[in-house]
Amino acid sequence: MNDSINISSVDEKLNKNVGLISLWFNKPKNDASLYLFRSNLNARLYLISNGNDSVRFVFGDPAVTFPIPRLADDQWHYIVLQWNGDKYYIYADGAHLEEVTFVGDSLATSTYLGSFNGVDQYYKGSIDDVRIYDSILTSSQIEQEYVAGLNSLLASNSISQEEYNQRLNILASK
Repeated sequence: MNDSINISSVDEKLNKNVGLISLWFNKPKNDASLYLFRSNLNARLYLISNGNDSVRFVFGDPAVTFPIPRLADDQWHYIVLQWNGDKYYIYADGAHLEEVTFVGDSLATSTYLGSFNGVDQYYKGSIDDVRIYDSILTSSQIEQEYVAGLNSLLASNSISQEEYNQRLNILASK
């Protein structure tokens, strides 16, 4: 199904000097899914999934691109982008992956969830529990949000007990 949501009502939160976007997504393997989250055409903030096994954050003008490998495996994943001034912090499945310094225009307008512009380049997987904050979370709080999401997935039989335990062990080893 081709569907998206215009969430421009959150543009003000995205334009703050401090903020966070988090979401859970499930991307089918080898599917050329596209925009999970997009704000702006030029001063961009994109979360893009493509035909390989990675997801990319693209933000700012000029663009800064950060690939996050091994997330296109037909399983649920939790991803977080937060910023504080010119520092952007990227998390996947509760673990901190990268800190990027960015100086440029990142003004958000016309924000969409699930497509590029509401009429094409739709995301073909599932998206759940999208959160947008005008504050940041600590690494510990992000881990707690991830574990809470895993608990929910386990309770709904969306993941097995074995996968649940594996994910907790992976998180504990980071």
